[in-house]
Amino acid sequence: MKRALALLGAVLAVGCGPVEFKIGEKEGVPTAKGTVDIPLGTFTCGQPIQADKYTITTRVITGGCELTFNETVSLLTAEDYKKIPAFDSAGTTALVKRVELEVRKLAFSDAVSMMALDPATQVLDASLSVNGQFVVDKSKLASLPTTVTLAGDALKPVKDAIDGRKPVSILVQALVSIPNMPTPPAKLRVAYEVQPTIVIGTGGSGTGGSGGSAGTGGTAGTGGTAGTGGTAGTGGTAGAGGTAGAGGTAGAGG
Repeated sequence: MKRALALLGAVLAVGCGPVEFKIGEKEGVPTAKGTVDIPLGTFTCGQPIQADKYTITTRVITGGCELTFNETVSLLTAEDYKKIPAFDSAGTTALVKRVELEVRKLAFSDAVSMMALDPATQVLDASLSVNGQFVVDKSKLASLPTTVTLAGDALKPVKDAIDGRKPVSILVQALVSIPNMPTPPAKLRVAYEVQPTIVIGTGGSGTGGSGGSAGTGGTAGTGGTAGTGGTAGTGGTAGAGGTAGAGGTAGAGG
């Protein structure tokens, strides 16, 4: 009965404008999270560190050492499309509108004493990125959680996979730069947590390419802006109903 009412509501809403379905943690989208303890007692900055399943890349920077690790996290499996009712309710014509990321945690601590590192004196820099897009940096650590929207090249592989109802993963990269002094902890713990929410629907705006903005129903090329119903070529701007060639500008209906 509840499902029938939800479907009826979606059908009725079509006449009022675009329909959107938010698919997040409650619907079964897993939280991307990880914790790694990095041994620093005898390491040489510039050499990789092996910590459990992670390979930590290190780089010498002025006054300290930069540590980076990557993790590929499954976002949706083939079975998830069958198990999550919202995908069935939305239908196969519902495409990805956006992906929202709630960054809940990016924390650094002494893995032995369990004391948090002082961001002012023990952390030179820090960041978390998803598919190459920075989602939080050191300045935001004290104000988490925060929500950002995946965009551009970071969004494209996720959108393409979900639009085709295929399995999809995201690449998470955590970075922290620690000073030479005060002496770093013998074992550094890095922990992150990000909750994706996928928004799918029908109608609405088109897709913006790199640096471009898509108007209603349009597709913006690199650096271009698509007007209503138009398609902007590289560096061009499409007017209403028009199509701009590379470097050109299409007028209304042109």
